[in-house]
Formats: sequence, structure tokens, C-alpha cells
Amino acid sequence: MPPVHQRDDHTPPQSSTTALRKGAACLQCRKRKMRCDAGQPQCANCVKGKKDCQYAAGRAKTKTQLLREKITDLETKIRLLEQQSNSRHGSTSTDSSSNSSSPPQDIDDGESPSPRSVRRASAGAVHREKSNSLAIQDTNGRRLTSSEFDFYIPEAFSLSSSLSPNIEAIPQLNWWETNEDPPLEIRNHLIDIFLSRPGKIFDFFLSRERFLASLELLPPDCPHPALMNAVYLMGCHFSRDPEYTQREPLFLARAREYLLTSLAHSDRLFDFLVSSGLIAFYLYRTGRFLEGHHQTAGAARFAVSCGLHQILSPAFDSNASESLRGVRASAPWSVSDMSVRRPGSMLTPPRDGTELGMRILVFWTTYFLDKLGAAVTALPGSLPDEADPLTEIQTVWPRTIEEYQTGDVSDLDYATIRNLYDPAFIAVNKRRPETLMGLQVQATALHERALRLAASYPSSGKSPVARENFWKTFTMVHSAIARFQADLPPLRNTGSMGQIFGNGTSLINPTIFLVYTLVHLAYIQLHSCLVQESVPSYDQCLSSTREVLGLAMLLGPIDYDLMSMEVIYSYAWTTCCQVLIRHQRTLVTQGNFQESASVNIELDMLVQCMTNLRPNFPVVDFQLGKIADWRSSMH
Repeated sequence: MPPVHQRDDHTPPQSSTTALRKGAACLQCRKRKMRCDAGQPQCANCVKGKKDCQYAAGRAKTKTQLLREKITDLETKIRLLEQQSNSRHGSTSTDSSSNSSSPPQDIDDGESPSPRSVRRASAGAVHREKSNSLAIQDTNGRRLTSSEFDFYIPEAFSLSSSLSPNIEAIPQLNWWETNEDPPLEIRNHLIDIFLSRPGKIFDFFLSRERFLASLELLPPDCPHPALMNAVYLMGCHFSRDPEYTQREPLFLARAREYLLTSLAHSDRLFDFLVSSGLIAFYLYRTGRFLEGHHQTAGAARFAVSCGLHQILSPAFDSNASESLRGVRASAPWSVSDMSVRRPGSMLTPPRDGTELGMRILVFWTTYFLDKLGAAVTALPGSLPDEADPLTEIQTVWPRTIEEYQTGDVSDLDYATIRNLYDPAFIAVNKRRPETLMGLQVQATALHERALRLAASYPSSGKSPVARENFWKTFTMVHSAIARFQADLPPLRNTGSMGQIFGNGTSLINPTIFLVYTLVHLAYIQLHSCLVQESVPSYDQCLSSTREVLGLAMLLGPIDYDLMSMEVIYSYAWTTCCQVLIRHQRTLVTQGNFQESASVNIELDMLVQCMTNLRPNFPVVDFQLGKIADWRSSMH
């Protein structure tokens, strides 16, 4: 406590208009982040709250001093834990590197170790092994710390072990109770889970090497905390380990808080878009549909305000000036005139082809989430339709991140949503096979257009002109779906595009499986408004439903285990159940009980497929309950 004059009475509080000297506030007010009057021997806040009022001795410590003290404290804890580990393993005379290679010695006499104790011992071994794999020495054999080298070895962060580090065994205790990042081992483990998860939509746009290398950079070149916490969130979610999944609310709250910070300071806004997509995807997967729709809506509107919906060329011209790339509406940073009125379009211009490609890929990821999220929630999407020329989506279909990195893209690759409905364009422009993400967003666009068109079906009271326009658009959309379906690659395709054919032993490609499902679902949605008055439309819905059922029956346990789009399949299969139940009612009305029994078996098969989603998508129980109610109403 600083020296004070001995006096019986309380020093009067300083004027509220007088700023306190830095560090003059008492420790209680600092901790509670309250305005302190620095009264002696007790401030007014502590007197009122009956707190123990204490002051830091001497001048307040700088941030650098506090950080150094924290580092020293952590190093002391690490040394203490290493000594304890050495004493348990009977290796007091060896260093930590020899410990990491020696087999564990802590085996109870005659008793089997508990699973938790085995896991903790394994986690400790992995921690020591990874720590040593990241250690770098100079030519004299001196071990360098992380602050003494500025390069990065991506291989050091690859999944080298299937073991999960035990959160409770990490030296940095109770990090989740503070605002600190996870310890290095947990951070790397969660990132590895996120990057290695197959079949997720974010496989397409993320450059693994660039992301990993950026982890060791300083702001603004490192990922924004919003993105890092979103990655941790998805890593915990996909780990299926209770020790990690219980931290999902923590990372979700942190990611949302940092999103607001990113917007408030216009800091790394591209990371803001990526983080928003990750959070929305998580919310949809966990059944928080309204929150997911709200999250996607904000990201979609922001993408449009940045002009990402009108990138006309995939090619990057390194000879163009930054002002041309950031302001003008021509290739290589090709956006509409809308962005000319907002120089820089809020996002900094891309520095190379990879960054340009990532903008294209992130826009289409946002589009995918927006349109399918709108379908699942039955709420309107946020991205613009094709009517308004200023807001019409004109961004070129996406290619792979590798093609953008190598520059294997050109203006000859240009095609976008409106070209899906133009048979003349498709006939004249012989483009390369579409990428997996290109197929996914095109199927999404067709499904969304079919769903929207069916909702606008004119009733008998509408004018003849409205009905004529509807049938014209109906024919156009149906033909577009048929053309797209005819060019799809095989279901067991093993490549990143449609040019590599799989065989009977290849696993089902999850993205192509999703595309097939969306195509048949688009047929169902398009013809659903006509089933009461058109036999061909009735038959089309029934035929497409059975195609979806046939696809679902191809899925095996490993397909369900690696699935990431459960929310879409739950929605699609529920729609198919509605078609089958309607057909079953028609058969019962006609007295055709034999075929009705066959339809009942088909319903049971679809319900079983939906039940298979339950381990990773418990929200499916809600749809299963609705289907059970529909079926029971028939009896």
C-alpha cells in the first residue's frame, strides 16, 4: 500500500471532473472496472460496498511488466508439472525429450488403470511430443523460444495423433474462465479437427497452407479473433468429445462478441464474413434455425454491400493498380458500378489470385447458407433475386482454391445464375467441368428458384397474363433442372470436379450426393403446386421422391458418420415423407390397400434414414414427431 498521511478522517473524494493519474485507482475498483475516487485510506466505493480497499505499491506496472510476470509464472508452472511428471515416470535424471520417447511406467500393481487415467497419461505424452516437435535449435544447440524465430512449419500442426489432449491436463489452468485463448496444444488440436473434417462446406474456400501460416503473424495479418473462436467452436463441435463440446457455448459467445468488435473497428472484415458463415452453419446444425437465419442474413447483406455479388472475372491482373482493383468495375477486381460509389467496397482489394478466389468462394458459401437456410426455416432469404440490375447476382461460378492459387482461371470460365436458364449460352460456351462447389451452388440456385416459383402459382382469380407468365417461367425452370441433371458426374466421383470417375468401391462423394438430392428436391418443389390438377406433376413428385429414397438407401454407417449436412437431408427427407403420405391417402381413398402397404414400407425406410441422423443431429426428432403425427392421422 502506498504511504499515506496518518489521519482519522476520510480524505474527501476528488472531483469527478479531475482525471486520476494512471494506476491511482484501488485494486477493488480496477477489478470491478468502476470509477474510483482514490480516497485514503479507503475510497468511497469500498466504503459503500464494505470492501477491503487496497492500493498497488508504487507506480502502476506497465503491460510489458505484467506480461513478463505472467510468462514467468507460466514457465514456473510448466517446470513444476514437468518435475512432477518425471517423478511419476521414475525419470528424474532425464530431460523432457527423453521422457516423450520412453514408454509410460505408471502401471498400478495388479489393477487395470481407469480409462480417464490412461487418457490423461496419453495426453501428457502427446503434449510433450508435440512440444518437442516444435522446438527449434540454433547452430550451437541452444533451444530457441517462439519469440526468437519468425518462420512457420505447417506440418507441425497436422494431425499426427488420434488422441485428444485432455483439457484438464493442460498446464494453463482454467483458461476458459478468463478471456485467454486456449493453450497451444488445444488450439492446434481444434484447428486440426476443423481442417480435417471431410464434406463440410468450408473445405472449398479455405487455403490450408495460408491459414496455418497466418497463425504466427501479427495483426492485421493474422486471423481475427472472431474467426479463430469460430474455428475453435467448429473444432469442439466436430470432436464429439464431451470435454470439448461443453466449451461450445464459450466459443460461440466469444465469436459473436468479436464479430461486433470487427465491425465496430472495420477490422479484417473478410474474416467477419467467414466467421459469420461458420457460426450460422453451427447454429443450423444444432437446430437453432432462427438464430442461424438471422446470422446468415447479416452476412448476406454485408456481402452485397461489399459488392461480392457482382465479381465478373475470376482472373487476377497483377499489373493493374490497386485503385483500379479496388474502385473500378472491371476485371480483375470486377464488381458492378454499385461499388464505384463506395471506393474500396469496404474490403481491401485482393493482393493476389488466391485472395480474389477466396472472395468468390466465400460469397457462394454465403449464398448457399442463405438460400437453403431460408428453405429450412420457411423464411425469405436475404440475397437479392434476379430482377434488380443493381443487386442481381452476377458473380462468376466458383473454381477450386488451387486453381486460383496457380492462376489456372480466365474470363472464359465466366458463367453465373442467369446462364443456368439460357440453353443458347450453354450450347455455345463449352466450359470446363464444374467444380464440386460450383455444382452445389447451382443445384441450390435451381432449388431456390423452383421453391419461389411454386409459391407464386396464380390462383384461378389471377389474370390470364399472370398465368401465361407463370407457365413460361415454369417451363424454363423445369428445362434448366433437366439440363443440369443430365451433366452431373457419377455419385462415387473421387475428384474435385466431374472429370475423375469413381468405381464401385469408392465412397459416395458427399457433395455430389447433396447435389443429386437437391436436384430431385427441386423437381418436387416445382411441381408441388400442381399435384391437385396435373397428373404429370403428381407423378413427377412421386418419381423424384423415390429417387431421393433410392439415394438415401445407398448411405452406409461411414457416410452418416462423416455427414455435415444433416439439416438439409432432414428437410429433404421430411418433404419426401409428405409426398408419400399424400400418395398413401390417395391409394386408401381408391381402396388400393396393397399398394398402400408398399408405400408404408417406403415411409418406414425414410424414417429409418432420418433416425440414422439422430446421433449427430438430435433435432431430427422434431421432424420425426411430425411425420408420426401425419401417419397416425390416416388411421
